[in-house]
Formats: sequence, C-alpha cells, structure tokens
Amino acid sequence: ADAFVQWLTHLKPSTVISLALTIVVVMAWLYMFISNRMALSYPQSGSVWKLEGRGLSTRDFATIGRELSKANPHRIDELNMRANSMTPDGAKAFLHEIPSLPPLLKTLDLGQNRLANTGSIAIADYVARVEKGHVDALRLILDDNSVGSFGGEAIFKAVFLANEKKKAASGRVIGVLNMGNNNLGQEGIVALSNAIEHRNSEAYLDGLIISKNDFGADSAKRLFSALSKCGGVRSLDLSENRLGDTGAEALASEIKKKGFSWDLASVKMRGCNISDKGASSLLKALEACQCTSLTHLDLGENEISGEILEQIQDSVEWREGPVEKILGFYNESKNDLAPSEKICLYEILVDKGSVDGFNLLAEAYLNGEGVEKDTKRAFDLYTQSAAKDSSMAMACLAHCYLAGDGVQKDDLKAVELFRRAASLNEPDSIYNLGLCYLKGIGVREPNKDKALSLFKRAAELGQPLAKRFLARFKKA
Repeated sequence: ADAFVQWLTHLKPSTVISLALTIVVVMAWLYMFISNRMALSYPQSGSVWKLEGRGLSTRDFATIGRELSKANPHRIDELNMRANSMTPDGAKAFLHEIPSLPPLLKTLDLGQNRLANTGSIAIADYVARVEKGHVDALRLILDDNSVGSFGGEAIFKAVFLANEKKKAASGRVIGVLNMGNNNLGQEGIVALSNAIEHRNSEAYLDGLIISKNDFGADSAKRLFSALSKCGGVRSLDLSENRLGDTGAEALASEIKKKGFSWDLASVKMRGCNISDKGASSLLKALEACQCTSLTHLDLGENEISGEILEQIQDSVEWREGPVEKILGFYNESKNDLAPSEKICLYEILVDKGSVDGFNLLAEAYLNGEGVEKDTKRAFDLYTQSAAKDSSMAMACLAHCYLAGDGVQKDDLKAVELFRRAASLNEPDSIYNLGLCYLKGIGVREPNKDKALSLFKRAAELGQPLAKRFLARFKKA
C-alpha cells in the first residue's frame, strides 16, 4: 500500500486526471451494464415491463423474449422497448423466443427504433400468425422506425388478417396501430387503402395513426374513398401531412356521400395546411348531413379562423349530448330525415343504451325500413331492450313469438311477455293479454270473465281497441 501511494505521488497531474476519468467511465459503463441486466430480469412492476432507452443489443432482445415467455402471462399488460435502436435482427430475435404474446398485453411499444421495412415485415409475419384466443385489442406502436411503403403494406395486411381471424372468437388482435412518423408516402397509403378494401367486413381497428408520413391530398382522397366504401377504422390521425384544402374537401365529399354508414368517428388533421376554404367545405358537408358518424374532428394548428372551427365542433359534437337532446332532434326532424339518417340516429341511441333506440332500430329491422329486413336482428334488439324493462319491447317480443318472427313460434312465451308488460301498465299488452284469454291462445282455456276484466283495465288506460270492444259488448 505504501508503495502504491508513493507511486501515485510521483505521477504527473495530467496522468492522475486521465486515470480518474478512465475510472469514472468504466464505472459508468458497469452501472449501465448491470442496470440493463437487472432491467431484463426485474421489470419496474409486475404488469409493466419498461425497458425504454436501455441501449439493448440483439442478444438482449432474445433474452427479453425468453423472460417474457417464462413470466406469468396474466400479469403483463405493457411492454415498452422504445428508443433502443432495435434492428430487424433484434426484432426477429425477440419474436423468435415468444410463441405467443401474453393474453392480457394491451401495449407493445417498439417506437423510435431502427426496424425499417425488414423489421416491420418480421413483425407483420408474427402478427398474421397470432391465433384466436391470444391478445385482444393490442395497442401496437411502431412510430419513428423508418418504415417505408413496402413494410407498411405488410403491416396493414397482417393487422386486418389477424383481426379477421380473431373476430371468429369475438374481438380483434390489434386495437390501435401507430405508424406515425415513418416513410409510408403515397404508395404506403395506397397499400393501406387496398388492405381496407380487401379486408373482411368484420375486421376493424379502433384507431390508426399515420401522422407525419409525407403524403398529400391525392393519397388522402384514396384513403377516404376506401373508408367510405368499406369502413374498417374508427379513429384516424392524419396530422402533419400535406393534405391542404384539397384533402379537407375530399373528406367533406365522403361525408356527404355516406353520412353515418361508415365506421369513422374521429379524425385528426392537425398541421395539414388547411385554410378557411377547406374548413368551410367540411362545415357545409356536416351541416348537410347532420347524421354524420363523426363525433370528433381536430383541425388544430391549421390556418382556420376561430369562428369556423367553433361551428365545426358544434356540428360534430351534438351527438355526444344526452339521450333526451338526440331524441328531441329526432322527433322534430323525423319527417324530413331519409331512412338511412334515421338509422344513424337509432344507432347513436343504441350506443347510449337508450331503450327508445333499441326499439326504433328493432322496428326498422323488423319492417326493412332503411336497412335490409332481418327479423332475427329485430328479435335480438327487442330482447336487449326488454332486459332494460321496456314494456314496449316486451310487447313486441310477444308479437314475435306469436308470429314466429326471428324466433320459433311459442304462444306460451308470448302470453308470459304480455303479462310482464301488463304488470308495467302497458295498455296494448293488457288488451292483447285479454284477447289471449278470450280466444284461448297460450292459456289453459278461454276465460271470458278474465278477458273482460283486462279489457276494462286497458280501456281505463286509454287503449282505443279495448274501449271499442267494451262498447260493442254493452250493445250486445
């Protein structure tokens, strides 16, 4: 020890400083290495594996895959590996080690890496092989990965294919796909449009983010047309692309064509060089089609006046209001609404759990008004409404059982439903229950006295047919 101290005292100051800096660098490297090793084995919490910005290697990604496959799959809902310079080899190494993703995983974040086309194709191949019963509504984040049109095409096809398979088991593999800040360009958006048009009608995305992908109005027009014809996406972020007024006008054109009969509920077009001209086209389309599916339209960071922005928001947000407001609009406007627009309002009300919405939509399906006739669908809607104690739905279900509409004919169940509705003082059901007793339908035997008692009760509640029957009965 004394010799070591004596050696240090003879060193030049510059040498001592260099030695100290070397020790600091080595210690820092050791700290990062040990931290990364610990991060792989001991995530920050049982449900969230947060490995962002760790400088991980291809071998590390393989280790993470193995650890993930060993972990309790029902405890993991987020895996974050952003900003790790993950290469295509790293993606392949990770995916090779996991036969399936944890079933409760809700977010897989691989953003800000170096996947490029090759890495995204590897992920697409994996997603396409996901079997039904595995993850449901995963948020897959692949932003800022230098993915071009070729890789984007593979991802889009795989996502809709996986969601089509998953739908058979109720659900979808990918709920939200984030492809923002990549290099999709015009060809990538055309590939996306083609994937939408060729998807199974049941395969859809809750959200799609394709902001900052260097495409213009022609690409947006192609995409809006595909969504208008085929649906498939409920929330779409196109921000910071070169859409301009022409892109806004393309969206306005599809709103006028389709109204509510497509899936799109939310659109973001922030920072897209839209002026009052394009915004005015959107406003006119929204005013002409008050039943548009849109509930959210974000046009911030454009060159649009505050007045027009406010009018646009009023036009799209009304359907987010209370049921009473929507019903009021329907009652005031129903004589002027097209059948498809009525269906729009019924769907909105159903989404809000309104028994009026269920009953109106069921009636439309029962009679084929504004939709293709579907008595089974009508029966299902009435059943849902009856479960909410709608006496009208109970009465309609009873008629379905009497006529065999959407269900096997069953007089006993019809009478049971008339009784349930009658207990809620529904006049028509009380009258119809009286008819069942009078004619011996669905009851042990005809009972004229019981029928008369029910007719009197219905008449007291204002049922016109019951009043007419009693008047004729007295004359007889």
